[in-house]
Order: sequence, then structure tokens, then C-alpha cells
Amino acid sequence: MQLTVNYSLSDFASKDGAVTPNEVIPNIQRLANNIEHLNVYLGAVANINSGYRSAQHNANENGSPKSQHLTGKAGDIWYSEFTPEQVRNAIIDLRDYGVMDWGGLGIYDSFIHFDQRGYAAEWDYRTNPNTNSDETDFNYPLGSPKTVAITLAVVGLFTVGYIAFN
Repeated sequence: MQLTVNYSLSDFASKDGAVTPNEVIPNIQRLANNIEHLNVYLGAVANINSGYRSAQHNANENGSPKSQHLTGKAGDIWYSEFTPEQVRNAIIDLRDYGVMDWGGLGIYDSFIHFDQRGYAAEWDYRTNPNTNSDETDFNYPLGSPKTVAITLAVVGLFTVGYIAFN
């Protein structure tokens, strides 16, 4: 099942092969839409490490029993073109401009956890957090956050049309 231009349901499937329950598919669709907004903003396509997790797979990963992955509301993503800190900052920009949902935002050594819990929660689990401010300041490929937020709002109308008719 194709969710967006770049992602299908299988990209977010539990890594243990468990069937994705129908009731979590709308959450995964919303997650994929959020990640697509981030992709447009960064001018690159995110790689998905983890999306939906079955209870067994979540336990095998030592995930929280209340993990947003269990309901298809979380994704662990990475970009080869950007550091996790740069991706985190881009998500904050898009969240602040109302383009991406509010939720959990965790930074790890090689990826970002993003979820749609409905309120902000942030954590840093890097082994050596980078405090170099040059790492956080970079030029976004498509311009300022405000300009991109307005563009995404318009493009979002077409994205919804793509999802609804395919």
C-alpha cells in the first residue's frame, strides 16, 4: 500500500514480520505525511529505521511498554545528508510553524525518533552530545522555515489529493 510519494506501508512494518493491524494504519499514514514534509524541507528523503512495532518486537528492542511505535505513531529516521542534530532542528522549525505535528523528539547518535503523541517531549540519548553550534546552523535547501512552511501548506493540499485518489 503506497502511503506517500516516497513511502509504502511496508517501510513502516514491524521488523519481526508481524502483520500491521488495520487500526494503526491511519497513524502510520499521518507519520509518513509528517516525514514527507520534512523531506521537502530538507530536500532529501529520510531512511526509516523503525516505524510500527509489534509488542514482541518492541520488547526485543527494549522499547518502553508505552512506546508510540506500538500504535504506529513513531518513526526512527536518518538522512545521509544531515546529522541527527540538523534533522532535529528542522523538525522543531516545522513543528513551530505548524507543518509537523507536536510530539516526541529524541536524538540518538545516528538517528532521530519522531512521534505524534500530541505534546512536546524531547530527549538526548547520544553518547557524546555535540555542543558545536556550527553543527546546528546550516542553510536549508529550500529557504527559511517560514517560507517553506507556507510552501508546504500549499503543497500539502496536493499531497492529500494524491493520498486520497491513489
